[in-house]
Amino acid sequence: MDVMSFLYDALDSDNLYELADHLESLIKHLKSVENKVKIIDECYSLLSDECFYEGEAAGHFIKIFSVKDSIPEFLYNHWTFSDTAEENFVKLESIVHKIRNYMIAPKAPRISDRTICDLVDLVERKFQYGTKVLKEHPVKILKINQTYKGWGCYYIAGTSNGEIAKDAIIMTCPNNPEAPQEFGFMHELGHRLHTSLTYQTFVPPASFACFREYLPEPIQDNRSMSEHFANFFAIAALNNSPYEHCILHKVSTEDIAVFEKYMSITIATMDENVIHTIDELHNKAKYLGINL
Repeated sequence: MDVMSFLYDALDSDNLYELADHLESLIKHLKSVENKVKIIDECYSLLSDECFYEGEAAGHFIKIFSVKDSIPEFLYNHWTFSDTAEENFVKLESIVHKIRNYMIAPKAPRISDRTICDLVDLVERKFQYGTKVLKEHPVKILKINQTYKGWGCYYIAGTSNGEIAKDAIIMTCPNNPEAPQEFGFMHELGHRLHTSLTYQTFVPPASFACFREYLPEPIQDNRSMSEHFANFFAIAALNNSPYEHCILHKVSTEDIAVFEKYMSITIATMDENVIHTIDELHNKAKYLGINL
Protein backbone atom coordinates (compact mmCIF):
# COMPACT_ATOMS: atom_id res chain seq x y z
CA MET A 1 0.00 0.00 0.00
CA ASP A 2 1.17 3.53 -0.69
CA VAL A 3 0.93 6.34 1.84
CA MET A 4 -2.25 7.80 0.41
CA SER A 5 -4.02 4.45 0.76
CA PHE A 6 -3.29 4.53 4.49
CA LEU A 7 -4.66 8.07 4.67
CA TYR A 8 -7.80 7.22 2.72
CA ASP A 9 -8.40 4.28 5.07
CA ALA A 10 -8.18 6.68 8.01
CA LEU A 11 -10.60 9.15 6.43
CA ASP A 12 -13.04 6.33 5.71
CA SER A 13 -13.20 5.26 9.36
CA ASP A 14 -16.65 4.71 10.88
CA ASN A 15 -15.63 5.89 14.36
CA LEU A 16 -12.72 7.35 16.30
CA TYR A 17 -11.39 3.97 17.40
CA GLU A 18 -11.00 2.93 13.77
CA LEU A 19 -9.40 6.29 13.04
CA ALA A 20 -6.81 5.68 15.78
CA ASP A 21 -5.98 2.25 14.33
CA HIS A 22 -5.54 3.64 10.83
CA LEU A 23 -3.51 6.61 12.09
CA GLU A 24 -1.09 4.27 13.82
CA SER A 25 -0.59 2.41 10.53
CA LEU A 26 -0.20 5.72 8.67
CA ILE A 27 2.39 7.02 11.15
CA LYS A 28 4.36 3.78 10.99
CA HIS A 29 4.41 3.92 7.19
CA LEU A 30 5.34 7.61 7.09
CA LYS A 31 8.31 6.98 9.39
CA SER A 32 9.62 4.40 6.94
CA VAL A 33 9.57 6.51 3.77
CA GLU A 34 12.14 8.91 2.37
CA ASN A 35 11.19 12.53 1.74
CA LYS A 36 9.06 12.44 4.89
CA VAL A 37 8.37 16.18 4.93
CA LYS A 38 7.19 16.16 1.30
CA ILE A 39 4.92 13.15 1.80
CA ILE A 40 3.46 14.52 5.04
CA ASP A 41 2.79 17.84 3.31
CA GLU A 42 0.95 15.97 0.53
CA CYS A 43 -1.12 14.09 3.13
CA TYR A 44 -2.07 17.27 4.94
CA SER A 45 -2.88 19.06 1.68
CA LEU A 46 -5.18 16.22 0.66
CA LEU A 47 -6.86 16.33 4.06
CA SER A 48 -7.24 20.12 3.85
CA ASP A 49 -8.82 19.86 0.41
CA GLU A 50 -11.19 17.21 1.74
CA CYS A 51 -12.27 19.41 4.64
CA PHE A 52 -12.07 22.93 3.22
CA TYR A 53 -15.33 24.76 3.76
CA GLU A 54 -15.96 28.31 2.61
CA GLY A 55 -19.41 28.66 4.09
CA GLU A 56 -23.00 28.50 2.96
CA ALA A 57 -25.55 31.04 1.85
CA ALA A 58 -26.47 33.90 4.17
CA GLY A 59 -28.52 32.69 7.10
CA HIS A 60 -26.71 29.36 7.44
CA PHE A 61 -24.41 29.91 10.39
CA ILE A 62 -23.44 26.31 11.17
CA LYS A 63 -22.78 23.09 9.33
CA ILE A 64 -23.64 19.87 11.15
CA PHE A 65 -21.70 16.83 9.96
CA SER A 66 -22.91 13.24 10.10
CA VAL A 67 -21.04 10.85 12.39
CA LYS A 68 -19.05 9.37 9.52
CA ASP A 69 -18.33 12.71 7.85
CA SER A 70 -17.13 14.05 11.20
CA ILE A 71 -14.13 11.68 11.21
CA PRO A 72 -12.01 13.47 8.54
CA GLU A 73 -13.00 16.81 10.11
CA PHE A 74 -11.92 15.56 13.54
CA LEU A 75 -8.47 14.70 12.18
CA TYR A 76 -8.18 17.97 10.26
CA ASN A 77 -9.11 20.16 13.21
CA HIS A 78 -6.83 18.34 15.66
CA TRP A 79 -3.79 18.18 13.37
CA THR A 80 -1.72 21.35 13.62
CA PHE A 81 0.60 21.06 10.64
CA SER A 82 4.31 21.66 11.19
CA ASP A 83 7.30 22.13 8.90
CA THR A 84 9.20 19.20 10.40
CA ALA A 85 8.37 15.50 10.15
CA GLU A 86 9.14 14.93 13.83
CA GLU A 87 6.68 17.56 15.02
CA ASN A 88 3.97 16.18 12.76
CA PHE A 89 4.56 12.69 14.14
CA VAL A 90 4.21 14.06 17.67
CA LYS A 91 0.93 15.75 16.77
CA LEU A 92 -0.51 12.70 15.02
CA GLU A 93 0.53 10.47 17.92
CA SER A 94 -1.12 12.89 20.35
CA ILE A 95 -4.39 12.51 18.41
CA VAL A 96 -4.14 8.73 18.75
CA HIS A 97 -3.38 9.17 22.46
CA LYS A 98 -6.39 11.43 22.93
CA ILE A 99 -8.72 8.93 21.28
CA ARG A 100 -7.29 5.95 23.18
CA ASN A 101 -7.25 7.63 26.58
CA TYR A 102 -10.09 10.15 26.59
CA MET A 103 -12.77 8.83 24.24
CA ILE A 104 -14.82 6.12 25.92
CA ALA A 105 -18.00 4.16 25.17
CA PRO A 106 -21.08 6.43 25.00
CA LYS A 107 -22.90 6.94 28.29
CA ALA A 108 -25.98 8.78 27.03
CA PRO A 109 -27.50 10.07 23.77
CA ARG A 110 -25.96 13.13 22.18
CA ILE A 111 -27.89 16.39 21.81
CA SER A 112 -30.13 16.41 18.72
CA ASP A 113 -29.51 18.37 15.52
CA ARG A 114 -32.87 20.10 16.02
CA THR A 115 -31.87 21.35 19.45
CA ILE A 116 -28.54 22.63 18.12
CA CYS A 117 -30.37 24.57 15.41
CA ASP A 118 -32.85 25.94 17.96
CA LEU A 119 -29.98 27.17 20.15
CA VAL A 120 -28.24 28.86 17.22
CA ASP A 121 -31.54 30.51 16.24
CA LEU A 122 -31.93 31.64 19.86
CA VAL A 123 -28.58 33.48 20.01
CA GLU A 124 -29.19 34.97 16.57
CA ARG A 125 -32.48 36.47 17.74
CA LYS A 126 -31.03 37.61 21.05
CA PHE A 127 -27.59 38.89 20.05
CA GLN A 128 -27.41 38.61 16.25
CA TYR A 129 -24.69 36.08 17.02
CA GLY A 130 -24.75 34.39 13.64
CA THR A 131 -24.87 37.63 11.69
CA LYS A 132 -22.01 39.23 13.63
CA VAL A 133 -19.83 36.33 14.80
CA LEU A 134 -20.35 33.60 12.21
CA LYS A 135 -21.00 35.83 9.20
CA GLU A 136 -17.86 34.90 7.24
CA HIS A 137 -16.88 31.65 8.89
CA PRO A 138 -19.73 29.32 9.89
CA VAL A 139 -18.80 26.93 12.67
CA LYS A 140 -18.63 23.19 12.03
CA ILE A 141 -20.47 20.83 14.39
CA LEU A 142 -18.89 17.39 14.50
CA LYS A 143 -20.98 14.53 15.88
CA ILE A 144 -18.97 11.85 17.68
CA ASN A 145 -20.48 8.61 18.96
CA GLN A 146 -18.09 8.36 21.89
CA THR A 147 -18.01 10.11 25.25
CA TYR A 148 -15.18 12.52 25.97
CA LYS A 149 -14.04 12.19 29.58
CA GLY A 150 -15.08 15.25 31.54
CA TRP A 151 -17.18 17.02 28.92
CA GLY A 152 -19.94 16.35 26.44
CA CYS A 153 -18.44 18.77 23.92
CA TYR A 154 -15.51 21.06 23.36
CA TYR A 155 -14.34 23.80 21.00
CA ILE A 156 -11.12 23.59 19.00
CA ALA A 157 -9.63 26.25 16.74
CA GLY A 158 -6.57 26.96 14.68
CA THR A 159 -5.74 30.63 14.24
CA SER A 160 -3.28 32.18 11.81
CA ASN A 161 -2.41 35.71 10.70
CA GLY A 162 -5.18 37.33 12.72
CA GLU A 163 -7.99 35.06 11.64
CA ILE A 164 -9.60 31.73 12.44
CA ALA A 165 -8.10 29.30 9.94
CA LYS A 166 -10.22 26.33 11.04
CA ASP A 167 -12.44 25.45 13.97
CA ALA A 168 -15.16 23.10 15.13
CA ILE A 169 -17.37 22.22 18.07
CA ILE A 170 -16.89 18.55 18.88
CA MET A 171 -20.23 17.16 20.05
CA THR A 172 -19.59 13.87 21.85
CA CYS A 173 -22.07 11.88 23.91
CA PRO A 174 -22.34 13.36 27.43
CA ASN A 175 -20.22 12.00 30.26
CA ASN A 176 -22.89 12.97 32.78
CA PRO A 177 -26.41 12.11 31.52
CA GLU A 178 -27.88 14.58 34.04
CA ALA A 179 -25.87 17.59 32.83
CA PRO A 180 -27.81 19.72 30.32
CA GLN A 181 -26.02 19.61 26.98
CA GLU A 182 -27.73 22.83 25.94
CA PHE A 183 -25.60 24.76 28.44
CA GLY A 184 -22.47 22.96 27.20
CA PHE A 185 -23.20 23.85 23.59
CA MET A 186 -23.81 27.51 24.45
CA HIS A 187 -20.56 27.47 26.44
CA GLU A 188 -18.70 26.40 23.29
CA LEU A 189 -20.37 29.19 21.30
CA GLY A 190 -18.96 31.48 23.98
CA HIS A 191 -15.48 30.18 23.20
CA ARG A 192 -16.09 30.81 19.52
CA LEU A 193 -17.11 34.39 20.37
CA HIS A 194 -13.96 35.30 22.30
CA THR A 195 -11.78 33.49 19.74
CA SER A 196 -13.39 35.67 17.06
CA LEU A 197 -12.47 38.71 19.15
CA THR A 198 -8.86 37.87 20.09
CA TYR A 199 -7.94 35.15 17.56
CA GLN A 200 -6.55 33.13 20.45
CA THR A 201 -8.50 30.10 21.68
CA PHE A 202 -8.02 30.66 25.41
CA VAL A 203 -7.74 34.44 25.60
CA PRO A 204 -10.87 36.52 26.32
CA PRO A 205 -11.11 40.18 25.25
CA ALA A 206 -9.47 42.75 27.53
CA SER A 207 -12.88 44.17 28.39
CA PHE A 208 -13.80 40.97 30.24
CA ALA A 209 -11.31 41.84 32.99
CA CYS A 210 -14.01 44.06 34.51
CA PHE A 211 -15.86 40.87 35.53
CA ARG A 212 -13.20 39.64 37.94
CA GLU A 213 -15.32 40.93 40.83
CA TYR A 214 -18.05 38.44 39.80
CA LEU A 215 -15.74 35.44 40.16
CA PRO A 216 -15.68 33.30 43.34
CA GLU A 217 -11.89 33.59 43.68
CA PRO A 218 -9.13 35.77 42.22
CA ILE A 219 -8.20 34.57 38.74
CA GLN A 220 -5.52 36.02 36.51
CA ASP A 221 -4.66 33.41 33.86
CA ASN A 222 -6.30 33.70 30.47
CA ARG A 223 -7.33 30.03 30.26
CA SER A 224 -9.50 30.27 33.39
CA MET A 225 -10.86 33.66 32.38
CA SER A 226 -11.85 32.28 28.97
CA GLU A 227 -13.82 29.50 30.67
CA HIS A 228 -15.68 32.07 32.77
CA PHE A 229 -16.32 34.15 29.66
CA ALA A 230 -17.90 31.12 27.98
CA ASN A 231 -20.00 30.40 31.09
CA PHE A 232 -21.21 33.99 31.30
CA PHE A 233 -22.16 33.88 27.63
CA ALA A 234 -24.12 30.66 28.12
CA ILE A 235 -25.96 32.13 31.12
CA ALA A 236 -26.81 35.32 29.22
CA ALA A 237 -27.91 33.39 26.14
CA LEU A 238 -30.20 30.92 27.90
CA ASN A 239 -31.78 33.41 30.29
CA ASN A 240 -35.48 34.10 29.58
CA SER A 241 -35.61 31.35 26.98
CA PRO A 242 -37.27 27.92 26.76
CA TYR A 243 -33.86 26.53 27.83
CA GLU A 244 -33.50 28.68 30.94
CA HIS A 245 -33.75 25.57 33.14
CA CYS A 246 -30.46 24.36 31.62
CA ILE A 247 -28.38 27.08 33.28
CA LEU A 248 -25.88 25.26 35.50
CA HIS A 249 -24.88 28.10 37.81
CA LYS A 250 -26.94 29.99 40.37
CA VAL A 251 -26.71 33.65 39.44
CA SER A 252 -28.77 36.61 40.61
CA THR A 253 -31.19 38.31 38.25
CA GLU A 254 -29.17 41.52 38.56
CA ASP A 255 -25.91 39.81 37.58
CA ILE A 256 -27.51 38.04 34.62
CA ALA A 257 -28.77 41.42 33.39
CA VAL A 258 -25.19 42.72 33.46
CA PHE A 259 -23.92 39.63 31.63
CA GLU A 260 -26.58 40.06 28.95
CA LYS A 261 -25.79 43.72 28.48
CA TYR A 262 -22.05 43.03 28.24
CA MET A 263 -22.49 40.29 25.65
CA SER A 264 -24.93 42.44 23.65
CA ILE A 265 -22.48 45.35 23.58
CA THR A 266 -19.49 43.12 22.83
CA ILE A 267 -21.17 41.44 19.87
CA ALA A 268 -22.76 44.63 18.54
CA THR A 269 -19.42 46.52 18.58
CA MET A 270 -17.04 43.73 17.57
CA ASP A 271 -16.51 45.24 14.11
CA GLU A 272 -15.94 48.76 15.41
CA ASN A 273 -13.34 47.88 18.03
CA VAL A 274 -11.29 45.11 16.55
CA ILE A 275 -8.31 45.64 18.88
CA HIS A 276 -10.35 45.21 22.09
CA THR A 277 -8.25 47.60 24.07
CA ILE A 278 -8.14 48.68 27.69
CA ASP A 279 -10.10 51.78 26.62
CA GLU A 280 -12.83 49.44 25.48
CA LEU A 281 -12.72 47.76 28.88
CA HIS A 282 -13.29 51.07 30.68
CA ASN A 283 -16.01 52.18 28.27
CA LYS A 284 -17.94 48.95 28.69
CA ALA A 285 -17.46 48.94 32.46
CA LYS A 286 -18.72 52.52 32.70
CA TYR A 287 -21.78 51.69 30.61
CA LEU A 288 -22.48 48.60 32.68
CA GLY A 289 -22.08 50.45 35.96
CA ILE A 290 -19.04 48.42 37.08
CA ASN A 291 -16.31 50.10 39.13
CA LEU A 292 -12.80 49.09 38.07
